[in-house]
Amino acid sequence: MRRDERGFTLIEMIITVAIISALAAIMVPIVSSELGQASEATAQGEARRIGTAINQFFKDTGFAPTGPLGDDTLEYLLGAGTEVNPNPFNDDNGDAGDLTDYLTNGGVNGGTQWKGPYLSGVRPDPWGNAYLVNVNGFFDGDEYVWVISAGPDGVLDTDPDDTILQNDDLGILVD
Repeated sequence: MRRDERGFTLIEMIITVAIISALAAIMVPIVSSELGQASEATAQGEARRIGTAINQFFKDTGFAPTGPLGDDTLEYLLGAGTEVNPNPFNDDNGDAGDLTDYLTNGGVNGGTQWKGPYLSGVRPDPWGNAYLVNVNGFFDGDEYVWVISAGPDGVLDTDPDDTILQNDDLGILVD
């Protein structure tokens, strides 16, 4: 090695680390915000996809996915994931059903008119919670049929009789 070859000085290294740290401090909140918005868009898109599948189920079979062959034994349907608690869709007057039974397996609940599968499956929302569908709203004139995710906070704030989503809940009303 030649004696006149030199590496970075301590001051140059400190300045480089400080610049990289400052850039990271600026970028981390921006990236976190974008990831949060992407998760919310994913949840909203999945709710729309489930709502479309329910409408197609109804169109093909002639009855709502509220129990075997349209009876009114079910209060709400759950997709994959953790059921949020408390669940305002559960008033203990009916049972919960498996959303995928209606949308992927017509032999269980679709009758002879079923033309699905309408979805290949129902994943949890981006935060690991189950999508809920208030199918009791098909029979109860005071309730609406929501396809809903509890959102980032994991708390379901929308009640079955709400006409708009509450707080950070994400979803759609099924027509």
